Amino acid sequence: MSNKDWNESLTVLFERMLNSEQDAFNEVYNHYKDGMIRYAYSIVENLADAQDVYQAAMTYIFSHLEQIIEPRAMSGYIRSTVYTRALNLKNSKERIHIVQDVAESGKGYLDTASDGKTPETILSEYLRRELLNMLLAELDEKYLTILVMANINGLSAKEIAAKFDLRLSTVTGRLAYAKKKLAAIAEKYTEMLAE
Repeated sequence: MSNKDWNESLTVLFERMLNSEQDAFNEVYNHYKDGMIRYAYSIVENLADAQDVYQAAMTYIFSHLEQIIEPRAMSGYIRSTVYTRALNLKNSKERIHIVQDVAESGKGYLDTASDGKTPETILSEYLRRELLNMLLAELDEKYLTILVMANINGLSAKEIAAKFDLRLSTVTGRLAYAKKKLAAIAEKYTEMLAE
C-alpha cells in the first residue's frame, strides 16, 4: 500500500479507533509493528526490549487518541513515542550501570565515578548525547536504523545487509544519504544556535 493510500485509510481507521473498534486498532498496530520494532531494536539492542517498547508505545498512543489532532500525523507520533520510550529504556539501563559501578568502587558519586569521570564530564557527555538524539530524531526510520547500526552499534554494511535482508548497495546508499542528511540537519541547528 502506498503512503498516500495508507494516509487516506488511516483517517478512516482513526475514526474507527475513536469508536473503540478493535479491528481498527489491530490493523494500525500490525501496519507499524515490524518497522517500529526494528527501529526500537536499533536503539535498545535487544529484541525483547524492542518488542516491549513498541507494545508500550502503542498502548499509550491508543489510550491517548484524543490528543491526536491530525490522523495523518499518527506515523510521526508513533515514531517519536517509540523513539522516546526506547531511549528512556536505554538511558535507565545506563544509569543503573553507573550506580552499580559507583557502589562497587566505594567512591562518592559527587567526587568521581569509577571510571574517573567528574560530574562535569558526565553532564557534558549527557548533553552531547541529547543533542545527537535530537538530530537523529529528524531522520526517516529506514535511514536512521542503518545509521545507528553502523555508527553506534559498530556493524559493517555487510552485517547490516545480512541482518535486515537488504542488498549491500541499498545499505551503503542509505548510509551515505543518512550522513548527508544528518550533516544538513546539524548545520540547521548550528545556524539556529548562532542567531
